[in-house]
Amino acid sequence: MGAINKRVPSDSDPDRLLRMIGRFNQLCSAAEDLGAQDQSRQEPAALAELRERLQPAAQRLLIPERFAELPDDDALIVGQLLPAYERGRKSGRIDMDEVVKHIEAAGVLAFVGHSGGGCATIYAGRLPDLPDAHGDRRYPVMVGPGAFTAPDWQRPYSDPGDFCFGPDDDGDTMPVQIPDGTPPEKVAELVVAKVRQIEGQRKRLAEAVEAAGEAFWAEIAKHFPEVTSGDFGPDETITFERAQHAAVSLWLYYNAPEGGIAETAPPARPAVPQERYGHVDFDDLNHLNEPVYKRWTFRLADSVTDFAEAWEAALVAFSIDRQAYTKAVRNDHILYVDALVDQYPHILAAHGLTLVTELDGPTLSAQLDILVACDDDRCDFEDGDGLLCGQLLENGEVRDRKCGKHRTGAVPQSGD
Repeated sequence: MGAINKRVPSDSDPDRLLRMIGRFNQLCSAAEDLGAQDQSRQEPAALAELRERLQPAAQRLLIPERFAELPDDDALIVGQLLPAYERGRKSGRIDMDEVVKHIEAAGVLAFVGHSGGGCATIYAGRLPDLPDAHGDRRYPVMVGPGAFTAPDWQRPYSDPGDFCFGPDDDGDTMPVQIPDGTPPEKVAELVVAKVRQIEGQRKRLAEAVEAAGEAFWAEIAKHFPEVTSGDFGPDETITFERAQHAAVSLWLYYNAPEGGIAETAPPARPAVPQERYGHVDFDDLNHLNEPVYKRWTFRLADSVTDFAEAWEAALVAFSIDRQAYTKAVRNDHILYVDALVDQYPHILAAHGLTLVTELDGPTLSAQLDILVACDDDRCDFEDGDGLLCGQLLENGEVRDRKCGKHRTGAVPQSGD
């Protein structure tokens, strides 16, 4: 800053010196901005060209004659303005006005706005007519942040390390970082693609809300056939449409899949039969004789109208099954309900029950009662297949070794 000091009169006050330093710093910033505009140039601007381009800024900041009188080898020109220009030329800063030009050339509305605190932001796309899930009307895409490098919010630039873009959704979506060195036209391509995606989503939402509104009033009219007119005030119509749009937007906000909804409706999924399921919960004992909780889940066949009835019918069928009874007698043991589930799935299937992994459905509680025992009062006649008759003996019936009949009130004779 020696060049500044030698041009300040010795009788100047410190405040004047500070003002002068500030003006020269602003002139250096203007030189850096010129360099940022010249990033595509292979060689820096000639000194005479640089001075000519800086003249308007010098007129705003300094006594014009003073800047014009500076020799080309002056410390201010060589030591400060030229390095500032080179910093801007090699900084990789992004000209936000240039990005806007390329976005508009693609047919998408865009402008640079002041979003507070001197922050420059590109807004791309059209402002929607109706509010979003948060109750706000927002542009589809924001790009930034940047800063204005000239008075009156002019010459907006952004540093490559900070430059990103994304939906204007109040932070719900993480912005996408734009890689360093991306030229303005490529940045514009990314922004335009995102704008068209979001506007496609908004169009799909608007069409869905419109169709739902028509269906709503059609259903109302069906329930009030005596009403023959459909008058509804314009203000009330706008209020109703805004409420519909806000409700669906909020529903999508809570339920949309990761990445958001598609621009167009995906193909309808083929209809699949609605499967039904039921559960049976019970307590058991493990090998340490400790209680444990278990659950069986069954897929219900179309023929099953009542899960509880189907389950009870399967239990009864198991308890009188000849195979189960023969096994109990042969092995001198008893069979619980878990044997039905584990070893006799065909009995369950005959009653519309198929064991599956756990899914939603009605739940029953099962008691681990003895269903089949070796000492049941049943006919133990063995047929040619090796199976015992197993028919329950009731009302005084006694076993018939020939199993031709079950006698009542009499013991079979030895010759029978």
